[in-house]
Amino acid sequence: MKSLKKVFSADILFGTFILGICVWFFIMGTQLETAAVAGRMDAGFFPRMLAVIIGCMAAALIVISAVHPKNYFAVNSDRENLKKFWGTVLMFGVYVMLWKYVHFIIITEIFLLGMCWLLKIGKKFAVIYSTILSVGLFYLFASVFKIILN
Repeated sequence: MKSLKKVFSADILFGTFILGICVWFFIMGTQLETAAVAGRMDAGFFPRMLAVIIGCMAAALIVISAVHPKNYFAVNSDRENLKKFWGTVLMFGVYVMLWKYVHFIIITEIFLLGMCWLLKIGKKFAVIYSTILSVGLFYLFASVFKIILN
């Protein structure tokens, strides 16, 4: 029974799920049409590279979790964790729905502040963290990857 618990730990299940998504993204990245010259980075390079990097981290998570299983919180704290989980799912759903209508920096700032509030992170740190991350992500995608986020 103890070995069965080791196989079905949350980290192993999460790592397996993420590894599956990475394989799917890699396959999708190879199917992108491109007009790039041979030997140059094509449209699917970045998604494939990202899938490989995240896939390696997911595989490492699976192996490490199998060798050293962890219990992250006490059993009696399930009610509070469920509130945080459903709050996160709700806020992410609202974030995705409003992304089309509200500017990226504004909606990301609100989402991150909401997540910090939900996880009971200090106000000063939450404002600094969400502002730097929102503006930094916008700059990264707009300047480096040349993807305009409205």
